[in-house]
Amino acid sequence: MIRLRGVSHSYDGRRLVLENIDLDVEKGDIVFIMGPNGSGKTTILKIMGLLLKPVKGRILFEGKDYWSLPVRERLKIRRRVIYVHENPLFFPGTVVENLLYPLYIRGYHREKALELISKMLRENGLIDVMDKRVDELSSGILQILSILRAMLPNPDLLLLDEPLNHLDLKNQLRVIRILEEYISAGKTLIVSTHNPLFPRRMGGRIYELGNGRLREIDPKSLKTII
Repeated sequence: MIRLRGVSHSYDGRRLVLENIDLDVEKGDIVFIMGPNGSGKTTILKIMGLLLKPVKGRILFEGKDYWSLPVRERLKIRRRVIYVHENPLFFPGTVVENLLYPLYIRGYHREKALELISKMLRENGLIDVMDKRVDELSSGILQILSILRAMLPNPDLLLLDEPLNHLDLKNQLRVIRILEEYISAGKTLIVSTHNPLFPRRMGGRIYELGNGRLREIDPKSLKTII
């Protein structure tokens, strides 16, 4: 689905955050990227999320060199990919207003969008917050809502940056169950995390990012925390 070929990136033109990275992610894969703060996890997710053009290397999406494509074709591909930041942003207003936005920009009619939102919130035990203002909700609930918002347009590729941060164990397991349903439909998931609970529960390939380099690691080497 998406391939990185010789990808390097620097923000200041001197220090490489990523150096000569190759990575293949196929449709239906689950990929976890682990590493310390400042190791470049967010950078590589933004590059794979087609939000950031690397200073060197190519990003191939379904065999097409993404950054060489015309703008209109890039936009079509970009709408199939959603990246969720570690600290997701919500507009002032209600939950439903925030969840409508990604559907509106993809051309959904209001009635259909509201139907999808109601169904997703009901299935995940959150229908009671639909009309609440986002500033009335806890950071944990907002974190879960940010993931549900990303899943609403049914993206082919979902990238999550530290999605279990600020969640207690109960809500961490809740997020994992939500994502297990997403990947059961053959979707592709890429996650950056410090938390070994995630890959131990969900499986998939695990990579460690450090000193600009990416290496695959054995799941058995992860510390058991549950």
